[in-house]
Amino acid sequence: MKPERPAMASTLLLSALLRVTADGPSLTICNPAVTPVKYLKMSNGGPISSPSCSASWDLHEVEFFDQHGNQIFATADTTTGSSWRGTALPSNTLDGDLSSYWAGDHDHGLSCSCWSDEKMDVQAIDFTLPEESYLSRIEVYQGHNEFTMLQLRLKCAGASGVYGSALELNASLDHTSITCNASGCASELNTTEQWYCGQQWNDASTSHYPNACGALSAVCCLLLLVWAR
Repeated sequence: MKPERPAMASTLLLSALLRVTADGPSLTICNPAVTPVKYLKMSNGGPISSPSCSASWDLHEVEFFDQHGNQIFATADTTTGSSWRGTALPSNTLDGDLSSYWAGDHDHGLSCSCWSDEKMDVQAIDFTLPEESYLSRIEVYQGHNEFTMLQLRLKCAGASGVYGSALELNASLDHTSITCNASGCASELNTTEQWYCGQQWNDASTSHYPNACGALSAVCCLLLLVWAR
């Protein structure tokens, strides 16, 4: 017969795997509709269409809206660099002009032909809101050209500046609406058929709705396996 194990061991293991609150497991994936944000980092989650390995991601415009539908005017910067000697700046994504854009650093090379997972997040743009705010919608505009991508990553941080895990979403080659509510965030694409990296992409939308029960079940299964040893 196996000796009885103290309950504290299970408690410590559970706490190490998943932080639990009175409302259930606490998930740190970005959802600005649930947790107010001051900083947002938008980065590449995949390659761009250009055949050139020296090509970079171009982002034309981003708009933020609070829980009441009012637009919030942010500022933009980047820690991963910009291209074109100071003309394709991060601030271009907030100027209301869809013809201007921010171009990421060409040194990384995000082409489909030379893509590797290590290049994820190497081109990122950082947005700062005037104050911590809840967001219900983010509008993202790309150029529908070879410098656009179909996978975006979004990280959120409050006033502390500590980012949580990235929200991964599909994006349209031109206009994408990211809507967030208590259940999670989803991207709505303006078209369901797009050519990308030599293949046809058919996906009207994508969503990320964290399943707290599923996450808790996975932890419980792991606890049972550890207990059975």
